[in-house]
Amino acid sequence: YSDTCLGNIIWGKVLNETRSSKDDNIYIIPSVILNDIAIENLSLSNGVTVSDRYKIYRISSVDEIRNSKKGYNVTDNCVAFGNIKYGIDVNVGKLNKTSNETFTLNSNPLALRKRIILKSLTSNVLESIRHYIPNTTLMEGLNANEYELYKLSKNASDILYLETHGFNYQFVGLTDEQKKYLLGEFRRTDLEKEEEAMYLSGLFLAPSRKAEVATDGALTAKEISLLDLHNTKLAVLSACSTASGYTFPLEGTYGLLRGLKMAGVQSVIASLWDVDKNATQLLMKEFFKHYTNGDDKNTALKKAQRYVREYKSNDVFYPIDYSNPYYWAGFIIVD
Repeated sequence: YSDTCLGNIIWGKVLNETRSSKDDNIYIIPSVILNDIAIENLSLSNGVTVSDRYKIYRISSVDEIRNSKKGYNVTDNCVAFGNIKYGIDVNVGKLNKTSNETFTLNSNPLALRKRIILKSLTSNVLESIRHYIPNTTLMEGLNANEYELYKLSKNASDILYLETHGFNYQFVGLTDEQKKYLLGEFRRTDLEKEEEAMYLSGLFLAPSRKAEVATDGALTAKEISLLDLHNTKLAVLSACSTASGYTFPLEGTYGLLRGLKMAGVQSVIASLWDVDKNATQLLMKEFFKHYTNGDDKNTALKKAQRYVREYKSNDVFYPIDYSNPYYWAGFIIVD
């Protein structure tokens, strides 16, 4: 992302032949490998990215060009999930209200199968969101569970913010037992590959606090796709690799982005790779500051990314430098 070679290979001829200017809207629908690259943030020259110079919009279909893009309104409401307690008793699968023991989930599907507890993310973003969006409902701790998200179906908020851990698994290496956990104990296993892929990506939330509600806290893209979130104009996924999934050459990527679009969400902010917690929280606070101050979502994200990449700490003992594209370039907006 710091080198200009790839940026000019992908964008050079397109921009030259279309004679695009900074006043033009450029809409892109990436396919196959380009789905996994933040092509909006590739460098064209030293320190200048494509999105610095042009107005780039990543869309899920051509129909999205005709749709009106609503910005923030002072009457908008927001539901924000964060500071999640993932506490599950590994042995019995029930809430453990007395133990504070936590473990770190690794990328091995076996960890998911064994329901290893996730380490909670301490967030300082939620209060910032409530400051910028007064009509905000915070879902924290054990309240940040699947059941509370399901309740938003047909009664969705204008803005949905989810700060948690994401997961993406591939078909290769998954045992039958692991598939059974992801797809469901009694679900048939002869699903089409495209549908099966929607169970392999998702987000971790808290388990339901209600004994009569059977949710495990692993919210898959398939489960999201079955919700009615047509009232939501912006969903923000502050988690690792939420724009990733399983890519089919002719069908695109199957994962969280597709699930949210199927549920009716107008626009989604998601990440293309595993993100740094501190840089991401800084970016999110800056995004909401600009978005609620009159900037459209694309401009707000662009300003937030520029802020992060230029951020420097004043602490000589713990210097911070987020200029590397790893810290900011991975977040994209998909309409």
